[in-house]
Amino acid sequence: MRNIKVLLLLPVFAIFFTINAYAGTWIQDNKGWWYDQGNGTWPSNSWQWIDGNSDGTAECYYFDKFGYCMINTITPDNYRVNASGAWIENNIVQTKKVDVADTRYTLLNGTIRVLKYNEVLAVQGINDPNPNSSIDRDKDFILFILDMPQALTCKTIDGGSYSRTVKVLSLNDLPDIKAYNGQHVKAGFDLNVAYWPSDTSLPLGAPVINDMYIDK
Repeated sequence: MRNIKVLLLLPVFAIFFTINAYAGTWIQDNKGWWYDQGNGTWPSNSWQWIDGNSDGTAECYYFDKFGYCMINTITPDNYRVNASGAWIENNIVQTKKVDVADTRYTLLNGTIRVLKYNEVLAVQGINDPNPNSSIDRDKDFILFILDMPQALTCKTIDGGSYSRTVKVLSLNDLPDIKAYNGQHVKAGFDLNVAYWPSDTSLPLGAPVINDMYIDK
């Protein structure tokens, strides 16, 4: 994991190699470019819409497992990015109009599923963490099943935060998302208001999402 404290040791370097954006800052080190989201976190293994010059138009960038922007290559989910790291189709940079709020969202690909208790256990490949309880056996669980595992940083109930690699996200707090059951989508998630569960409810260990949108 990258240590943010390094920035404090290199103030001159940071001044010359940063580009301010709405929600964070582009930073370059000797390994490449990464994006400081301004809250002690950075995107990794994910897409991010970023308006780097604050003109109201964002470009989409893919960050690898170490948090570095992929450049002039094909991403793991088979999209092309140019020499600046921006997503392109037919050599045209893909953009979207954004406001300040939009830049909070991390873009991820996956499938929305509404499942019963035992189906969630099967998707996660785990044993029942609550074998002696009958609670939630008939409940509908709303999951976002990621195309590939992602390292995400979320808050904890007590106000801390940490990163973990996950395969599913919990959308149980967003009942309207049930309408997308079975659909493969690209969606934006505000991880600043997501949190890690502190109990053994399902999906086990999955970050609980409170704010998202379907990217259309």
